[in-house]
Amino acid sequence: MHFLTFQWFCVQDATFPKYMLRQFGPEAPFGTILGINPFCVIVLVPIVAAFSSHIRAFRMILVGALISGLSPVFLLLGPHYWNAILWVVVLSVGEAIWSPRLYEYSAVIAPRGKEGTYLTLSSVPLFLAPVIVGGMSGEILSNNCPARYQCNSFNLWLPVVLVSVSSPVLLLAFAPCLESDIVDSKHETLREDDDGLGAEPLFDMQTSSDSDADAFDIAAAPGTGKGSASRRVRPVSSLGAA
Repeated sequence: MHFLTFQWFCVQDATFPKYMLRQFGPEAPFGTILGINPFCVIVLVPIVAAFSSHIRAFRMILVGALISGLSPVFLLLGPHYWNAILWVVVLSVGEAIWSPRLYEYSAVIAPRGKEGTYLTLSSVPLFLAPVIVGGMSGEILSNNCPARYQCNSFNLWLPVVLVSVSSPVLLLAFAPCLESDIVDSKHETLREDDDGLGAEPLFDMQTSSDSDADAFDIAAAPGTGKGSASRRVRPVSSLGAA
Protein backbone atom coordinates (compact mmCIF):
# COMPACT_ATOMS: atom_id res chain seq x y z
CA MET A 1 0.00 0.00 0.00
CA HIS A 2 3.00 2.32 0.06
CA PHE A 3 2.29 3.38 -3.55
CA LEU A 4 -1.04 4.82 -2.41
CA THR A 5 0.88 6.59 0.34
CA PHE A 6 3.02 8.00 -2.45
CA GLN A 7 -0.12 9.46 -4.03
CA TRP A 8 -0.95 11.17 -0.75
CA PHE A 9 2.36 12.96 -0.39
CA CYS A 10 3.39 13.41 -4.01
CA VAL A 11 0.02 14.57 -5.31
CA GLN A 12 -1.89 16.18 -2.46
CA ASP A 13 0.95 17.82 -0.57
CA ALA A 14 3.74 18.41 -3.08
CA THR A 15 2.51 18.40 -6.68
CA PHE A 16 -1.16 19.35 -6.71
CA PRO A 17 -0.98 22.77 -4.98
CA LYS A 18 1.83 24.00 -7.25
CA TYR A 19 0.09 22.60 -10.31
CA MET A 20 -3.13 24.44 -9.42
CA LEU A 21 -1.33 27.74 -8.80
CA ARG A 22 0.64 27.54 -12.04
CA GLN A 23 -2.29 26.33 -14.11
CA PHE A 24 -5.15 28.45 -12.74
CA GLY A 25 -3.41 31.30 -10.93
CA PRO A 26 -3.18 32.40 -7.29
CA GLU A 27 -6.95 32.26 -6.80
CA ALA A 28 -7.17 28.51 -7.50
CA PRO A 29 -9.18 26.86 -4.68
CA PHE A 30 -6.87 23.87 -4.25
CA GLY A 31 -7.32 23.89 -0.46
CA THR A 32 -11.09 23.60 -0.79
CA ILE A 33 -10.76 20.75 -3.27
CA LEU A 34 -8.34 18.85 -1.02
CA GLY A 35 -10.70 19.43 1.92
CA ILE A 36 -13.20 17.12 0.24
CA ASN A 37 -10.99 14.17 1.18
CA PRO A 38 -11.29 14.20 4.99
CA PHE A 39 -14.99 15.03 4.77
CA CYS A 40 -15.69 12.03 2.51
CA VAL A 41 -13.57 9.68 4.59
CA ILE A 42 -15.27 10.66 7.86
CA VAL A 43 -18.72 10.15 6.32
CA LEU A 44 -18.00 7.00 4.32
CA VAL A 45 -15.92 4.90 6.74
CA PRO A 46 -18.81 4.04 9.14
CA ILE A 47 -21.14 3.33 6.21
CA VAL A 48 -18.66 1.07 4.42
CA ALA A 49 -17.81 -0.70 7.67
CA ALA A 50 -21.47 -1.40 8.41
CA PHE A 51 -22.09 -3.07 5.04
CA SER A 52 -18.76 -4.87 4.61
CA SER A 53 -18.04 -6.44 7.98
CA HIS A 54 -18.66 -9.92 6.52
CA ILE A 55 -16.07 -9.44 3.75
CA ARG A 56 -12.49 -10.49 4.34
CA ALA A 57 -10.05 -7.67 5.04
CA PHE A 58 -7.70 -8.45 2.16
CA ARG A 59 -10.48 -8.32 -0.42
CA MET A 60 -11.61 -4.93 0.86
CA ILE A 61 -8.03 -3.68 0.73
CA LEU A 62 -7.73 -4.90 -2.86
CA VAL A 63 -10.95 -3.20 -3.98
CA GLY A 64 -10.11 0.04 -2.21
CA ALA A 65 -6.57 0.07 -3.59
CA LEU A 66 -7.88 -0.41 -7.12
CA ILE A 67 -10.29 2.51 -6.77
CA SER A 68 -7.71 4.83 -5.22
CA GLY A 69 -5.02 3.74 -7.65
CA LEU A 70 -7.15 4.64 -10.67
CA SER A 71 -8.36 7.97 -9.28
CA PRO A 72 -5.55 10.13 -10.81
CA VAL A 73 -6.78 9.14 -14.27
CA PHE A 74 -9.21 12.07 -14.04
CA LEU A 75 -6.25 14.46 -13.89
CA LEU A 76 -5.08 13.16 -17.27
CA LEU A 77 -8.24 14.46 -18.92
CA GLY A 78 -7.21 18.08 -18.78
CA PRO A 79 -6.85 21.13 -16.53
CA HIS A 80 -10.40 21.52 -15.24
CA TYR A 81 -11.70 21.97 -11.70
CA TRP A 82 -14.18 19.14 -12.08
CA ASN A 83 -11.41 16.69 -13.00
CA ALA A 84 -9.59 17.60 -9.80
CA ILE A 85 -12.79 17.24 -7.76
CA LEU A 86 -13.55 13.83 -9.27
CA TRP A 87 -10.01 12.71 -8.50
CA VAL A 88 -10.34 13.66 -4.82
CA VAL A 89 -13.80 12.09 -4.48
CA VAL A 90 -12.78 8.76 -6.06
CA LEU A 91 -9.55 8.73 -4.08
CA SER A 92 -11.54 9.28 -0.88
CA VAL A 93 -13.98 6.46 -1.67
CA GLY A 94 -11.12 4.05 -2.16
CA GLU A 95 -9.40 5.25 1.00
CA ALA A 96 -12.58 4.77 3.03
CA ILE A 97 -12.62 1.15 1.84
CA TRP A 98 -9.00 0.07 2.24
CA SER A 99 -7.61 2.26 5.02
CA PRO A 100 -9.52 0.83 8.05
CA ARG A 101 -9.13 -2.75 6.85
CA LEU A 102 -5.36 -2.37 6.49
CA TYR A 103 -5.01 -2.18 10.28
CA GLU A 104 -7.33 -5.16 10.67
CA TYR A 105 -5.27 -7.16 8.19
CA SER A 106 -2.04 -6.24 9.99
CA ALA A 107 -3.48 -7.40 13.30
CA VAL A 108 -4.87 -10.65 11.86
CA ILE A 109 -1.61 -11.83 10.26
CA ALA A 110 0.46 -10.91 13.30
CA PRO A 111 1.60 -13.72 15.62
CA ARG A 112 0.02 -13.67 19.04
CA GLY A 113 1.58 -11.01 21.21
CA LYS A 114 3.13 -9.08 18.29
CA GLU A 115 0.09 -7.25 16.99
CA GLY A 116 1.46 -3.86 18.06
CA THR A 117 4.70 -4.44 16.18
CA TYR A 118 2.87 -5.34 12.98
CA LEU A 119 0.57 -2.33 13.27
CA THR A 120 3.59 -0.09 13.69
CA LEU A 121 5.34 -1.57 10.65
CA SER A 122 2.24 -0.97 8.54
CA SER A 123 2.71 2.78 9.14
CA VAL A 124 6.38 2.89 8.13
CA PRO A 125 5.60 4.02 4.53
CA LEU A 126 4.01 7.17 5.94
CA PHE A 127 7.44 8.24 7.16
CA LEU A 128 9.49 6.98 4.21
CA ALA A 129 7.32 8.37 1.41
CA PRO A 130 8.23 12.08 1.83
CA VAL A 131 11.92 11.25 1.40
CA ILE A 132 11.29 9.78 -2.06
CA VAL A 133 8.38 11.76 -3.43
CA GLY A 134 9.85 15.19 -2.75
CA GLY A 135 12.47 14.79 -5.46
CA MET A 136 10.05 13.13 -7.86
CA SER A 137 7.50 15.90 -7.44
CA GLY A 138 10.09 18.56 -8.19
CA GLU A 139 11.28 16.68 -11.26
CA ILE A 140 7.87 16.22 -12.88
CA LEU A 141 6.87 19.81 -12.10
CA SER A 142 10.04 21.29 -13.55
CA ASN A 143 9.66 19.24 -16.73
CA ASN A 144 5.91 19.50 -17.29
CA CYS A 145 4.72 22.59 -15.40
CA PRO A 146 7.73 24.94 -15.09
CA ALA A 147 5.85 28.24 -14.99
CA ARG A 148 2.40 29.76 -14.94
CA TYR A 149 0.14 28.66 -17.79
CA GLN A 150 2.83 26.32 -19.16
CA CYS A 151 1.58 22.99 -17.80
CA ASN A 152 1.23 19.75 -19.71
CA SER A 153 -1.39 17.96 -17.61
CA PHE A 154 -1.12 14.59 -19.31
CA ASN A 155 2.66 14.27 -19.02
CA LEU A 156 2.57 15.67 -15.50
CA TRP A 157 0.09 13.17 -14.08
CA LEU A 158 0.97 10.09 -16.11
CA PRO A 159 3.87 9.06 -13.80
CA VAL A 160 1.57 9.50 -10.80
CA VAL A 161 -1.05 7.24 -12.39
CA LEU A 162 1.51 4.55 -13.21
CA VAL A 163 2.94 4.49 -9.69
CA SER A 164 -0.51 4.51 -8.07
CA VAL A 165 -1.87 1.70 -10.24
CA SER A 166 1.15 -0.46 -9.42
CA SER A 167 -0.18 -0.93 -5.88
CA PRO A 168 -3.36 -2.90 -6.76
CA VAL A 169 -1.44 -4.71 -9.51
CA LEU A 170 1.10 -5.97 -6.99
CA LEU A 171 -1.68 -6.92 -4.57
CA LEU A 172 -3.31 -9.00 -7.30
CA ALA A 173 -0.01 -10.64 -8.21
CA PHE A 174 0.74 -11.66 -4.61
CA ALA A 175 -2.86 -12.32 -3.57
CA PRO A 176 -2.37 -16.10 -3.07
CA CYS A 177 0.50 -15.49 -0.67
CA LEU A 178 -1.13 -12.62 1.17
CA GLU A 179 -4.42 -14.44 1.67
CA SER A 180 -2.68 -17.65 2.74
CA ASP A 181 -0.93 -15.71 5.52
CA ILE A 182 -4.33 -14.86 6.97
CA VAL A 183 -5.52 -18.46 6.80
CA ASP A 184 -2.32 -19.82 8.37
CA SER A 185 -2.44 -17.21 11.12
CA LYS A 186 -6.07 -18.01 11.92
CA HIS A 187 -5.35 -21.74 12.01
CA GLU A 188 -2.39 -21.19 14.31
CA THR A 189 -4.53 -19.09 16.63
CA LEU A 190 -7.25 -21.74 16.68
CA ARG A 191 -4.73 -24.47 17.47
CA GLU A 192 -3.32 -22.41 20.34
CA ASP A 193 -6.84 -21.83 21.67
CA ASP A 194 -7.64 -25.53 21.41
CA ASP A 195 -4.55 -26.43 23.41
CA GLY A 196 -5.96 -24.55 26.38
CA LEU A 197 -9.45 -26.10 26.14
CA GLY A 198 -10.90 -29.55 26.31
CA ALA A 199 -10.53 -30.24 30.02
CA GLU A 200 -13.87 -30.37 31.81
CA PRO A 201 -14.19 -28.47 35.09
CA LEU A 202 -14.09 -30.54 38.25
CA PHE A 203 -16.98 -28.69 39.81
CA ASP A 204 -19.99 -26.82 38.53
CA MET A 205 -21.58 -23.95 40.42
CA GLN A 206 -25.36 -23.88 40.59
CA THR A 207 -28.21 -23.24 42.99
CA SER A 208 -29.49 -26.42 44.56
CA SER A 209 -31.97 -27.45 47.23
CA ASP A 210 -31.24 -28.90 50.65
CA SER A 211 -32.52 -32.29 49.47
CA ASP A 212 -29.47 -32.92 47.27
CA ALA A 213 -27.65 -35.57 49.18
CA ASP A 214 -24.39 -35.43 47.26
CA ALA A 215 -24.03 -31.64 47.45
CA PHE A 216 -22.02 -29.90 50.14
CA ASP A 217 -22.40 -26.42 51.56
CA ILE A 218 -20.16 -23.47 50.88
CA ALA A 219 -19.56 -21.85 54.23
CA ALA A 220 -20.84 -18.32 54.45
CA ALA A 221 -18.37 -15.49 54.84
CA PRO A 222 -17.56 -14.72 58.48
CA GLY A 223 -19.76 -12.05 60.00
CA THR A 224 -22.69 -12.55 57.65
CA GLY A 225 -24.84 -14.19 60.28
CA LYS A 226 -25.96 -16.92 57.91
CA GLY A 227 -25.47 -20.57 58.58
CA SER A 228 -24.61 -21.55 55.02
CA ALA A 229 -24.85 -20.16 51.53
CA SER A 230 -27.81 -21.12 49.36
CA ARG A 231 -25.49 -22.03 46.50
CA ARG A 232 -24.13 -25.54 46.40
CA VAL A 233 -21.15 -27.08 44.63
CA ARG A 234 -21.68 -30.48 43.09
CA PRO A 235 -19.23 -32.65 41.20
CA VAL A 236 -19.81 -32.68 37.47
CA SER A 237 -20.30 -36.44 37.46
CA SER A 238 -23.20 -36.12 39.87
CA LEU A 239 -24.78 -33.42 37.73
CA GLY A 240 -24.97 -35.81 34.83
CA ALA A 241 -26.70 -38.39 36.96
CA ALA A 242 -29.18 -35.93 38.46
